[in-house]
Amino acid sequence: ANWFGDSFHTLARTGGDFDYRGASRSSNHWVRRYEFVDWTFLVRLVISFLCIVLAYDSISGERESGTLRLIFANPMARWRLVLAKVAAHLSVIVSAVAAGGLLSVLVLSLSGSVPLTVELGIDALLFLIGTALYAGLFLFLATGVSAMARSSAAALVLLVLVWAIFVVVVPQTSYLV
Repeated sequence: ANWFGDSFHTLARTGGDFDYRGASRSSNHWVRRYEFVDWTFLVRLVISFLCIVLAYDSISGERESGTLRLIFANPMARWRLVLAKVAAHLSVIVSAVAAGGLLSVLVLSLSGSVPLTVELGIDALLFLIGTALYAGLFLFLATGVSAMARSSAAALVLLVLVWAIFVVVVPQTSYLV
């Protein structure tokens, strides 16, 4: 593929008044290829994996370090601990996605690619809600596996295997069916 189709190259001229070496382009094809961020790709692969990385040792890591005994020395229900950990991780992920999405929309609107409209705001809000639900599912899964696993390493191996099956293998094989 000719990625720089509208470019022209010049060679050095010997014996003349100028010595110009280089190339010139009227536009940057690399920027045009990556002008729009594929947010569904980011959520499906990156955010789901980030949820696993954040929460794989949320309970098992505290059990290994001994801080889980200190937490349960106070009267606290186990479900509250799990819910608090999931909520904390979810707030981090949702705020990161919201900041990234806002920055992306701002850059695209300043470049003239996307006009700022009410429909865009509603779509962005619905996307953020869908992302929060999707991330919450993976955070509950990772925290639950972390609570049942004997070690953080076992939880991580199991979660990466589950992630690879449900996020990579199943969607790719569904195209074949």
